[in-house]
Amino acid sequence: MFDLHLARKRGKIIAVADIGSGSAAFAVVAIKAGKPAQLLTAERSVLPLEERAKEATVAALGDQLVQAGQKVLRSYAQSGKKVAPIDKVYCIIRAPWSRSRSVQAMGSFPEPRVITGQMISTLAKHALDDEQELDKQQILEAAVVRVELNGYETREPEKKVAQRVSVSALVSDCDAGIRAAAAQALSTLVPHLPVVYRSSTRALLSALHGLPNHEEDHLIIEIGSGGSNLTTVRDGEIGEQRTVPEGVASILKRLAPTGMPEETRALVRMVDNDQCSTTACEEIQAAMAKIEPELVRSFAEGMAACAVQRKLPTNLMLVVQADFIPWLSKFFTRIDFTQFTATTQPFSVKVLTVAELSGAVVPAEHMILDAGLALSVALVNREENGA
Repeated sequence: MFDLHLARKRGKIIAVADIGSGSAAFAVVAIKAGKPAQLLTAERSVLPLEERAKEATVAALGDQLVQAGQKVLRSYAQSGKKVAPIDKVYCIIRAPWSRSRSVQAMGSFPEPRVITGQMISTLAKHALDDEQELDKQQILEAAVVRVELNGYETREPEKKVAQRVSVSALVSDCDAGIRAAAAQALSTLVPHLPVVYRSSTRALLSALHGLPNHEEDHLIIEIGSGGSNLTTVRDGEIGEQRTVPEGVASILKRLAPTGMPEETRALVRMVDNDQCSTTACEEIQAAMAKIEPELVRSFAEGMAACAVQRKLPTNLMLVVQADFIPWLSKFFTRIDFTQFTATTQPFSVKVLTVAELSGAVVPAEHMILDAGLALSVALVNREENGA
């Protein structure tokens, strides 16, 4: 077990809130320069699957965040007599509550000149001003993610000499209601602490760049509790994004309309691992096959919307809860979605797992970490380490 009373000596203590389509999580992590974040304690609270108006869902997610946060803070406080105080809070907001776009602007000069931070900031502002889809009144974040000098990407452009400068920025907006609910919940949990807001798209891009031998072009499918988000990434930059109203909760409900979600989840896991031969397993296996055409229809609609301007990359990065990885990774490989891909070839599916993020986040002993929260903590670790 991580020695909590030594946390201050090991670095900063950060609280991380993660708000998804149908769940909310809260965690406390220890950050030390050059090391993976140490997940000290965490809790995710999932909304029961039922029909709600948007306003009711927003309010329920705020309540879920408070419930998860209170459990985590109690657990953290009871871990030792010399527990270090929390320094800062990050709040990562996922689709459909946040939307992200890549924006670009280019500048040129009559002759080469020294590039300054002010030049880059001015170009980034022009790029944001030209963006038409996002709500300028509800901007969640705006960050420069790529700078090219004379056509070549440059990681440290300031003080270099160039005649042409291109700036790409990631910009995200956020649903006003969910941001207000998050702010209210966090003011209840950790009053007077500064909150840094980020999008899950930023977390995903950060994770992809941190993976060895990562591809620049991807279709990312993130399947959350209450829905799924499809995001295209080309040349390392965000392209189209679409939300699909099909998530883990609705899949579980389709599989067993009257069953308990955790029991259904366990049966899916056992079927995928060839560890089950009971009648209940046979019924779940038959149900999995039966609902696949409905899943095909839902995800094909999202893919078609993303492929209107350009066909999709064949590299598919899947982010989903561990119990569903075997089934859904095979699903996206096996089903013929080739009409949407640029090469008319099947998707090559790679699953973003907690293990692949182990260089950025390590859970305490006996702690279960889901991929969504791992992505959020990995982003926090990267930013706090200046990466």
